[in-house]
Amino acid sequence: MFCRPGRNCLKGETPDEFADHLRRLAEDPDEYARLSDGARRYAQSHSLEQIGNRLRAIYAQLTN
Repeated sequence: MFCRPGRNCLKGETPDEFADHLRRLAEDPDEYARLSDGARRYAQSHSLEQIGNRLRAIYAQLTN
């Protein structure tokens, strides 16, 4: 799953919830840093290079 609320994103169902999340991040630098780190780690593990490496490994298994 791409978005894991509380781990690498915050999910708001309404505009008010979205605004509350933005306020929370603006007021809590530790939460901002924690969520940013989670999002960055997810993005790095799903980069085109990483996905390409995984696909090459799968293709190699299938052709051997």
